[in-house]
Amino acid sequence: MDHLSKYKKLKEKFNSLLIDKKIDSELITEFEALIQESEKRINETQLNIKSNEDLQKFEMLVKNIADTIVILDENSLQQYISPSVEKITGFKSEELVGRPLNELIHPDDFMSLVEKIIFLHQNPDSIVTSIYRHVHKTKEWVYLEANGQNFLKNPALKCLVIIVRDITQRVKMENELIKLNADKDRFLQIVAHDLRSPFNTLLGYSEILLNKVDILEKTKIKEIAKNINEASNSGYKLLQNLLLWSKSQSGKLPFLPSKLNFESATLEVISLMESQATSKNISIKFLEVKNVFLKADKEMFSIIMRNLISNAIKFTHKKGTIIISTEITEKEAIISISDNGLGISKEKQEKLWNCSNPVSTPGTDNEKGSGIGLLLCKDFVEKHGGKIWAESKLKEGSRFIFTMPLS
Repeated sequence: MDHLSKYKKLKEKFNSLLIDKKIDSELITEFEALIQESEKRINETQLNIKSNEDLQKFEMLVKNIADTIVILDENSLQQYISPSVEKITGFKSEELVGRPLNELIHPDDFMSLVEKIIFLHQNPDSIVTSIYRHVHKTKEWVYLEANGQNFLKNPALKCLVIIVRDITQRVKMENELIKLNADKDRFLQIVAHDLRSPFNTLLGYSEILLNKVDILEKTKIKEIAKNINEASNSGYKLLQNLLLWSKSQSGKLPFLPSKLNFESATLEVISLMESQATSKNISIKFLEVKNVFLKADKEMFSIIMRNLISNAIKFTHKKGTIIISTEITEKEAIISISDNGLGISKEKQEKLWNCSNPVSTPGTDNEKGSGIGLLLCKDFVEKHGGKIWAESKLKEGSRFIFTMPLS
């Protein structure tokens, strides 16, 4: 007889005795025992309900947590993998359970991971961390960080529990930072090397003047003064470009685009460059366009034009020609500075915009440079949403082209 039937029969008997007023102590004891058993069963039912609720909450947590829970048996075989593994590796958990680790872990990381698992087996109280590459379903590699703990001696668990986290983006950012730091170090080495040249010139010629000024001829003194002036200008220009580039990289250089008359801004730059061009008897031809207005930062535009024209002068032979031309489209101006100078090899063209290895080549009059000016031009053009590139052939000249938005 089940518990409910027993309860109904006893209740009927109890009610009939109530009517007849014949309730004995044995019946009361039996009824009390039944009530206690009922209370016990109610409590057990409530506990079962609570356990089921807790289990549902745990399953929901495991399913939605970003990290993956992996359970290994005493033989280090994967017995359980939480569903979140699919977000990390592209594999469903049932596709991975029971598969050997050497099929999933990058060959270069496999032995290191095995050593960590062995250590975890041997040191139950420790928490072991490992970073390794795991194959993705797309055949690419994802970087994972695993923190494992040994529960083999726990009779309720008897397993290794591993919490796995996807750190692919973090590793990519760290690698990019390492590359940027390496590029920065290389860049500073090049700048330091290029700064030595004008200073060596200044020190050398100033020492000659200091020791021999009384016996030098006037023409020789004038020649030395000219070399000192050129070295000073070269060093100053390098430092000025370096300072501007540094400010731009750190976001400390104001960017104030406004409506800018292209013709008048270009003519202003040309007037500043005339003395440098005249010293090599180079002519600058500006194919003027009327009523063209750019949306540009005037100072940045001026620096771009000065650097590109200065480079053209540097690499053009005496009595050469530099041409500034413009093509206007619906949304932008395509500006080019062409020369008939030395030209640039294909190999060097690929390195023109590389900050870790800027190209530095002596000019036709052995003028020195650092390549920082072109990096500055690229940075400023891109701030305007434009592009800059070069077209060149050795011994035929170069053409530097950049775009600027129209106002």
